[in-house]
Amino acid sequence: MKIDVKFEKDSEARVERFDISDARIAPPGTFTDDFDWRYSLAVDDHLNCMDSEKAWYKSTVLGTR
Repeated sequence: MKIDVKFEKDSEARVERFDISDARIAPPGTFTDDFDWRYSLAVDDHLNCMDSEKAWYKSTVLGTR
């Protein structure tokens, strides 16, 4: 499954697509390698995502596939 997320602190409101098993996503406020929570992600859920420069940002799920 893929999720589309928007980086909330990105001034350009950049959207990025992540695979559900990508290690660059984590529950909000945590950085964990537990994968079970990922399968319940839905539109408008909040999470943390790492960008290409290895900085973590609060993010919002925009869509799933």
